[in-house]
Amino acid sequence: MSTKTTFRVYLSSTLNDLQEERKVVREALEGRCTVIQSYGASEKDLIATCRDDVTSCAVYVGILGLRYGYRPPGDNPDGKSITELELEAARQKGLDLLLFVKTRGFDLEANIDSPESDDGKRIRALRQKLGSGAEIVPFQFESLRALEREVVARITDYASRHQPNPLLDNKKPHPALLRYDLGLVFVPGTDDAARKELTPAVIEPRFHAIEVSPKDGAYLATLEDQARPCRSLCWVLTPASLGRFQETPQLLPIATARLGQRYGGRAALLLDGLSAAQLPVGLFEDAVEPAAGEKIGDALERCWQNARARAVRPMGEPTIPLPCVVVALTTDEAAALIDDSEKTLSLFGEDEKGARAAQLERLKKAVRSQWPAWPQGFYGNNRDDWRPFGPAPQKSLGELLESVLARLNDVDKRSGRDRVLLGAQLARIVIRPYSFDEWLDDRFGSRSMMEGLRDRGCLVLVDEIALLHPTLRQHGDRFLSGERTAVISANPCDPAHQALERLIGNQSLLHVGGLPQRYRDQQDPRCELAINNVHRFERWLRMVLPELIAALGQTEPGSELRNRMADALSA
Repeated sequence: MSTKTTFRVYLSSTLNDLQEERKVVREALEGRCTVIQSYGASEKDLIATCRDDVTSCAVYVGILGLRYGYRPPGDNPDGKSITELELEAARQKGLDLLLFVKTRGFDLEANIDSPESDDGKRIRALRQKLGSGAEIVPFQFESLRALEREVVARITDYASRHQPNPLLDNKKPHPALLRYDLGLVFVPGTDDAARKELTPAVIEPRFHAIEVSPKDGAYLATLEDQARPCRSLCWVLTPASLGRFQETPQLLPIATARLGQRYGGRAALLLDGLSAAQLPVGLFEDAVEPAAGEKIGDALERCWQNARARAVRPMGEPTIPLPCVVVALTTDEAAALIDDSEKTLSLFGEDEKGARAAQLERLKKAVRSQWPAWPQGFYGNNRDDWRPFGPAPQKSLGELLESVLARLNDVDKRSGRDRVLLGAQLARIVIRPYSFDEWLDDRFGSRSMMEGLRDRGCLVLVDEIALLHPTLRQHGDRFLSGERTAVISANPCDPAHQALERLIGNQSLLHVGGLPQRYRDQQDPRCELAINNVHRFERWLRMVLPELIAALGQTEPGSELRNRMADALSA
């Protein structure tokens, strides 16, 4: 089957001494790309012609022996060979450089420059420079077979990373891709004058209008549904809309605090003469008041500039948010569980309390055999402060996630599996945090919002020891019941302290939300339990996150991927 050639490769080497090697490389590249070759010494305007041809290509393939090569006259004050000039042109243009250095099999009479000659010194200096790996790491070959094999491997890898493939090329934008820089949160019926000024021509495409009434009993769920495609949020307030919020005094502080953490801060655009002095103290970090005679569109532009300044990533960068929930102890909960266990565990029923106390004692003994000060250094004021495998300098949860996402976000280093799952998406993947407290403290539809999150699909990171806390266990049982979540549980002790059957048995810490069934019976790769070290934790995340991200926003997990494959196969 012929392969469509969609990119150009420049093949460079000295000519007479490397004829067999050039033939092997040409044949290896045949049908995979268009090959442009270096020229003989008699070519007119050789330097300019070679430079033009090099820079017209995407990849430079260079073969280096022990001859320096022809040094063309003209624009060449340092007297460099055409081979070195071609390499410099490729480096300056930013081409992918594939270098192959011959180490054996030289014909000592015909194929090397005398070590005492200027050419001999130059070729040895060039080989030494390239062999250091400071800029480029060449492949050193001893046989034509090794050269052929490596050329095929490297050019195939380049093609898979840079060339369209019907199975991999997803033309549609990812459904979870952030589409708007700033979501504008309006209260219906309180800002009609402003809405007339904020026409689609003013708002689009950077801004997204969101309408939610403070009388909506599921305010947070309704707002979240509309805010998901936005990078940041800004509440548009007038005296009338502020009055509506004041009928339920806690609504606006809770909404701005919870969503502000998720959407890059708490901001407001104040209209109709409303001033920051009329707002509750500390409600908004950033409140923009239009100056006298200033158009609303201009004030909105200032809101956008402020949001851009707060943003961790550039506003225009394509981004896919990965929803993430941490079910872990806080410092206070850990203290209550460890130091006042009798009172805390009394919240379990009489039949269960004794078994949980025994489990806690076994865990304390197992963890403290390695970490005598546990739980000191493992927890913080927030659940996402949890350090799964020990206090600093052990990696924090955030550091673990960022290390995995850094690899996923390096498009050039994505594996073939990642490219199948993520298609041609070049978007950066970032964590969008949701607090488990929004489930525990059900205010203004926050639990409904979290249910929707769970049912759409998200990453859930579970501190197994937290499941000994009666409150977290009760609510974890319900929250962890969704099958579209990717769940990983971690425990700093060696799991050998307890047999696997007991770890996932009916009275185990992990017998919540159907996790044992997903792990043991369904063998669901999205569910991994009893991780006890950093490397396994990162490895599981690296395996599961591409599939989870590919499924975000789909009607069912993997449906879009299957559709792409079906379309490609039927084409």
